[in-house]
Amino acid sequence: MKENDARVDYDLHQLLLYVEKEDGTYGPLQTGAFAAKNYLGDYREKHAHIINEGIEKMKKGEISPVGYYLEFFGMTVADLAVRAAVPVGKLKRHLTPVGFAGASLDALRRYAEVFDLPLANLFAVIVPKKEGTIVTAQRTCNPLFTIIEID
Repeated sequence: MKENDARVDYDLHQLLLYVEKEDGTYGPLQTGAFAAKNYLGDYREKHAHIINEGIEKMKKGEISPVGYYLEFFGMTVADLAVRAAVPVGKLKRHLTPVGFAGASLDALRRYAEVFDLPLANLFAVIVPKKEGTIVTAQRTCNPLFTIIEID
């Protein structure tokens, strides 16, 4: 790739590329990332829509928290079933609020592990009202207890 073709004006995400210089030699070029400049905002907007839509579905009783996080992480039922070692039929039941209510604590713990979440996050969603609010979940030795910190 030629030096002029590789140059992208985007300071937020920089890359180091090796390109062909004007004199025919090859060397490093620090430049912005084309994908980050052109697609990252769109991705964030679509992901925020998925989050908000999922929360609304949970409020209406259309999906369970397992269904919400399945959509949030873009996983398939088959993928989650394998990772959580839960039969597909049972997992499909757990995608509904009624089925979720009947799920064993062990199955819920395995879902939380796959989603890399504290188990408590399957029972509540924290939605900051102010932009820039930092919410962290601190795991403890007790897998049923999590400390939520809001800055």
